[in-house]
Amino acid sequence: MGTNYMGQDILSRILYSIPYSAAYPAFLVVLSAILIGAALGISAGYLGGWWDEILMRITDAFLSVPAIILAIVVSVLLKASFMGMIYSFIIVWWPIYARLFRAETLRVKSMDYIAAAQLYGVSPLKLFFKYLFINTIDPIIAYAMLDFGNVILAAAILNFIGVGLQPGLPILGEMASDGVSWGFPKYWWWAVFPSVVILIIALGFVLLGDRLQDIIGGRAVY
Repeated sequence: MGTNYMGQDILSRILYSIPYSAAYPAFLVVLSAILIGAALGISAGYLGGWWDEILMRITDAFLSVPAIILAIVVSVLLKASFMGMIYSFIIVWWPIYARLFRAETLRVKSMDYIAAAQLYGVSPLKLFFKYLFINTIDPIIAYAMLDFGNVILAAAILNFIGVGLQPGLPILGEMASDGVSWGFPKYWWWAVFPSVVILIIALGFVLLGDRLQDIIGGRAVY
């Protein structure tokens, strides 16, 4: 992979940057979005009424704005640090999962075992975790794996334009941006190799999520 314009080894920088460019943003954002979305989406779907109406209007407001634009605005307001970028993605991402959990809850809450649990006098907390959350999470896990790729690509876009960078920390999006700014097309490998790594990681999560959807949906062929 050669060296960059400062004589630094590109392969070493790529390997060092993968956790900060892919693993940390993807897992932190998606896991946090699932937890927030589960709490709000399940409660909205199960309780209904004014709480459901207010929450759905809030999610509609978030979803009406392009996620990248909203993430950039929030990240800049949070001083555009690495953790500021993570927080901005969490703020942008939770409404999607709230919608998914609400839809699954509306399907599950009409099942006979929910009515039996209510008649048996199961506590609200146990009903939430044991009967609603556990029975709505399966299809959302498959979607979350697909979403890892979306988060990685979104983080790379923000890093490419200079948002969410940590001084002294190699980031794939920043490496691609520097390669385009300083050496492309003559020194094409400065930008191409970091970009290819981003593509491979994101595509890997997408393929894994697609396979999980087939398994959970009963369509997998072994």
